[in-house]
Amino acid sequence: MNHEHIGKLFNSYQLNENDKENIAAAWEHIRGYVTEFSDELHRHVMNFEHARAFLKNDAELAYHKQKIEYWLVQLFSRAYTSGYYDYLDHINKLHKRIGLPPNYINSTFTFIRRFIRNKISGAGESALIDSVEKLIDINLELLSTHYVGEDFEAMLSDIRLFRESLDKGYVVPFAQPIFNSQTLDVVSYECLCRIDHPRNGIIPPFRFLEIARQIDMYRDITHIMFEKSFAFFCETDKTFSLNVAFSDIRDEETSAFIYAMVEKYMPQQRLIVEIVETEELAVNELIYNFCTKLRSFGVLIAIDDFGSGFSNFNNISKISPDFIKIDGSLIKDIDTNFVNRAAVEGIVATAAKLNISTVAEYVHSEQIMKICREMGIDKLQGFYLGAPMRLADI
Repeated sequence: MNHEHIGKLFNSYQLNENDKENIAAAWEHIRGYVTEFSDELHRHVMNFEHARAFLKNDAELAYHKQKIEYWLVQLFSRAYTSGYYDYLDHINKLHKRIGLPPNYINSTFTFIRRFIRNKISGAGESALIDSVEKLIDINLELLSTHYVGEDFEAMLSDIRLFRESLDKGYVVPFAQPIFNSQTLDVVSYECLCRIDHPRNGIIPPFRFLEIARQIDMYRDITHIMFEKSFAFFCETDKTFSLNVAFSDIRDEETSAFIYAMVEKYMPQQRLIVEIVETEELAVNELIYNFCTKLRSFGVLIAIDDFGSGFSNFNNISKISPDFIKIDGSLIKDIDTNFVNRAAVEGIVATAAKLNISTVAEYVHSEQIMKICREMGIDKLQGFYLGAPMRLADI
């Protein structure tokens, strides 16, 4: 959350030292009603279907009531520092994560205003109410920020669809075949995430991966992809690959999970981990250590999307990948774009000298396939040769 923006927000509501004194005085009227407040607000919140779906057991319900009490105490604390703003930002993101509709915020703050006004008004303290109202308005604005500038109905629909798909097992790996460029035999499969929904059909990742990141559930996708891909391919003799992002490597829980899966199944020389080429690849010791540990289990390493913007053989020399997957943005028009063609030729020549196998992505036509073969690219992947399919169809 932008703290400079927050400061301007407080100034715009003209919350001054006199208001803070009034807020402290108002707290003396409220402090005896904290439990009553949390009980009544909790009952109000549970009128919303999304809240009922998210708060499913006694422990979650008790925790929610505890957090309501904490919010009320913080409201009257007068400690409106950066930590307070970050706390409200955390609540904001949680609301987005569970897909609460905009009217939840408005309805809840109407309840809060009424409760506090009723407890203070009996003392005839209108100035106290005015000061508390300013603070409530600030909270309302801060806790509504993720609704601003969004096509909220579309966003909410996508969040619901994604959460339903996670809960019901519709998030699954599809597999796209990768071919030997000369024999055109299938040599491996890349596991690609899809939602296979009974009503909405097959949903591509661009529809939900960013949502997963926004609501802090990308880790769930990584776990599902590894679990379901391993369960299938480790019962076969086929080679398969899985994508790992830098965020997966950086996340200790996810990286530990990946190590445990590899150690459990030990798919010797049949698992390829594809690491997306990013800026971090050049400088991050975490990636080097991650690859070193995977190699100790016999895992092969590929650099995915090579040529997408950070390409530099010096950057990857420390990792010594077994494969380089040339980004589709370079491959897709090498029949007409001679700059891209020259770039691919350079990648292929350098990779050959370093004994790194090359894979062309986005092979979408016979002409593109022909040029890739003439260049000496080792493996081919694309819809012209084979589309992603359900694992059962392999």
